[in-house]
Amino acid sequence: MAVTSIEIKERGPYAEGMIFDDTGAYEQLDGTVHFAVDPANPANSLITDLERAPKNAAGLVEFSADFRILKPVDQQKGSHKLFFDVVNRGNPLSLARINNAPNSDRMGPGNGFLMRRGYTQVWVRLAARCDPRSRKASNPRSQRRQHRGPSRGDISAERAISNPDVVRPWSPSLSRQ
Repeated sequence: MAVTSIEIKERGPYAEGMIFDDTGAYEQLDGTVHFAVDPANPANSLITDLERAPKNAAGLVEFSADFRILKPVDQQKGSHKLFFDVVNRGNPLSLARINNAPNSDRMGPGNGFLMRRGYTQVWVRLAARCDPRSRKASNPRSQRRQHRGPSRGDISAERAISNPDVVRPWSPSLSRQ
């Protein structure tokens, strides 16, 4: 997956300039990262329906994702280590789980564990975006596809229960069949 550009839309102090021991203050960068992938590349074959997505003049599928970076203001005081939190539906979890930040403020510093150790932290939300008015998820790629007509076909989801060798349908109604 190739990053084609990064747009930093907002930059400012994190946690009102709180000092995290020897690491010092952190800053927060929010923006958009743009990607382009080749649907013919075997490494991208696991991306569902990639071959159906609109392509640019070079034959690549373009998409973007929101990102947030928390990093020491003085990078020389940082650990030069990156903590990349793979978010689920845009919900950052690392600060709540590692830094004990409260659920009411998942991006809050909590106990500052990662910051005091100088980690640069990155979140990228590749999943669908949520419209705050309707609270419905939407995906820019699927919105573009709607211009060519709706997708049709079966959708299947599975989950593993206790034993990784046992796979069952996700829907409880299907499990009773």
